[in-house]
Amino acid sequence: PLAFGSIKQAFFIGLPGNPVSSFVTFLLFVRPFVLRTQGVSDVLPRAVEARADFAWPQPDARQEFLRVKWNAQGGLDLYPTQEGRRPGRQPAASRDQERRHGSLPALLGAVSVKVTVRFFASVKEQLGRELEEIEVPAGISTVGGLRAHLRARGGRWAEVLAETRRVTAAVNQDMVKPGAAIKPGDEVAFFPPVTGG
Repeated sequence: PLAFGSIKQAFFIGLPGNPVSSFVTFLLFVRPFVLRTQGVSDVLPRAVEARADFAWPQPDARQEFLRVKWNAQGGLDLYPTQEGRRPGRQPAASRDQERRHGSLPALLGAVSVKVTVRFFASVKEQLGRELEEIEVPAGISTVGGLRAHLRARGGRWAEVLAETRRVTAAVNQDMVKPGAAIKPGDEVAFFPPVTGG
């Protein structure tokens, strides 16, 4: 819930009780409002691109904000949560660890996944490409979704990777079905069906 109003000449904004929701609401509504009242024109939050070192296999249809922290490899990890706790709440041990290491929470409006895609045999020949590193947009978390994303490029891509074409897929050299999940760093391969004698 979010409340906004005024009493005589004073404005007020009511924030949600969940700490993460409160922080997101502050960034999206309160901070821009306060800056505009001070005469600042550029008030929208600035996005910072970062690598998500975690999978988000079931994204919501709405835009999501996830609580994350930088890891030693320069990527982002999800904050740990205890079973039964509301999202966004942290156990005391995790908060103490955060203070000791000085890590700062960050917020993502969308999570993208970077994967390596390889093409073999007739698929490679028809596309004229053997390997490509792809930043998969948020919301695409399966091999089938990745194939549809590539197909949306149109032209040869739409033809070679059409739903009616028989194309086999593998993730990290294991053959999978279209519903198989993909995560950061995976190698996804597309090739024609393998037949045996």
